[in-house]
Amino acid sequence: MRIVSLTYARCNDYVDPISWISRIESAIRVLEAMSGRAEIVSMHCIGYEGTLRKSGVEYIFLRLSRFQALLPFRFHRIVRNTKPDVVIVHGIIFSLQIILLRMKLGRDVRIVVQHHAERPWGGIRGVLQRIADNCIDVYLFAAKALARQWIAMGLIANTAKIEEFMSASSIFMPYDSISARQTVQVIGERVYLWVGRLDSNKDPVTVLKAFLRFAQRNRNATFYLIYQTGEFIDALTKIMDDHPELQDHVHLVGRVHHADLQPWYCRADFVISGSH
Repeated sequence: MRIVSLTYARCNDYVDPISWISRIESAIRVLEAMSGRAEIVSMHCIGYEGTLRKSGVEYIFLRLSRFQALLPFRFHRIVRNTKPDVVIVHGIIFSLQIILLRMKLGRDVRIVVQHHAERPWGGIRGVLQRIADNCIDVYLFAAKALARQWIAMGLIANTAKIEEFMSASSIFMPYDSISARQTVQVIGERVYLWVGRLDSNKDPVTVLKAFLRFAQRNRNATFYLIYQTGEFIDALTKIMDDHPELQDHVHLVGRVHHADLQPWYCRADFVISGSH
């Protein structure tokens, strides 16, 4: 069996394919695992054109303009030339592209579309999504409950096509806790860890307020926040200023490279995730 994984999202700022693969490492681990059971082709739209084979996966890179990504005729010719049995499209919002892909591949190829936290549209885009539903064999959602709005709006007519599937894997392995203590210098008998964006979706303000209430009754708890973007950093700092007696319990670490997160996770007693 030959499986082609692709997305129409463009990241032309990346001109080095190795750097791009490193950037999406947690996502491609799933493909590498699949390569033991099928032939895997992974197609990406970056600022580079060429092919590469790594860890059992064949990569095809294309440099597309916005128009070429919207009407990807050349892209689809290359997809068809790979002779796929299954095509996995990352992004449920690429309705027009999925319709054109089905027209190019015919009905013998199964099209699987993976949801990546997109929300359904109305208007003409909603009409396209209803048409695209007829072109899709399987939907992958992290949880079936996430498909409720799509179903309610009539964008997914057959709920039997929905399967639960996590969008990424982990690059981390079991790690000695003693080594983790030596690598990351943290204090506290109970260490709580946050890794994520400080944005409204992750809602760090609510999480921090809750932790401070918790720390008033659990003085052995410490909270470490690792974040890649800091939109709410001023709000968090103000909350901490209002609780000077608890400032030693909260530590704003800032940015940590993904590959360096393993000892942090192994050192923590609890990982906190906030998300709407």
